[in-house]
Amino acid sequence: MFCSQCGESNLEQAKYCSQCGAALGTSPAPFEDDEEQNREFYAAAVGYKKADYYVPRFMQFDAQGIRASWQAFFVSLYWLLYRKMWLPAGLYFLLSLPFGLSNSAWLSASSNAGWLAMLYLVAVYVVLPMYANALYYRQVRNKIARAKQVATDKDSQLRIVRAQGGTSNVIFIIIALFFALALLGMVAAVAIPAYQDYTQRARVSEGLAAGTHTQRKLEAYVADNNEWPRSLSDLDTTTATRSDVISEMSITQGGALILTYRGGPLIQGKSLALIPSKDANGSISWACENIDLDPRALPSHCQ
Repeated sequence: MFCSQCGESNLEQAKYCSQCGAALGTSPAPFEDDEEQNREFYAAAVGYKKADYYVPRFMQFDAQGIRASWQAFFVSLYWLLYRKMWLPAGLYFLLSLPFGLSNSAWLSASSNAGWLAMLYLVAVYVVLPMYANALYYRQVRNKIARAKQVATDKDSQLRIVRAQGGTSNVIFIIIALFFALALLGMVAAVAIPAYQDYTQRARVSEGLAAGTHTQRKLEAYVADNNEWPRSLSDLDTTTATRSDVISEMSITQGGALILTYRGGPLIQGKSLALIPSKDANGSISWACENIDLDPRALPSHCQ
């Protein structure tokens, strides 16, 4: 049997259209004959906690037709999910997605593109939310019509409406997941760079430890020759052994030992110097001086 109002196909024994709720054949329409009964069904569909808000508006829609409202303004997707409007929620998300992905490109493009982006924004985030109550009203009517189609007594119909209506906790799960992911992202944004800086400092310290053997050789050379070597090749060849984190060691005329690193972005190809100084007794001490390493990679005694 096809509905004369909307053309929807219905079961032969159906009394009301499952799409628009209009009466089929000579049966009375489910939303026009008894105002008190309509209120009861609307309350069952929306949930009794919100009945005081929705039922008067739905009754107004019955009497005066659909009009705009502001119930879901700016929170439409969450509101649609909360009200179990799965298909509209999916469509709304798909409509919102293009603007979210490309709004900066649209707004930075030509003036025409900017106007199109603005119109799209108004349509998706203003016009559609203004008619969210009307969309919900149509869904509630459809649920009531289907319940009256499959059950004959009022109590059974109300049970079906209550089971299919009301609200869903899925939105709270989504919000909890969103905040959990946001928190995880914030922690990662702090922890990952801190860990990377820590590993780079560890590599710099490892390089300094690797240079200790060369420092001792240099001190011995100065003690024997009373001068600094012209290059590290003047020392024992074992000092030429390189660490995994040192790509090159060199010495200046003043005896400063230059360590050039390899590794992560903070240290790759960059250097620091170990500067020698003699005291009155001829003992040599070394001071760490940064050349071009990122300060985040420096151990505390080199900063």
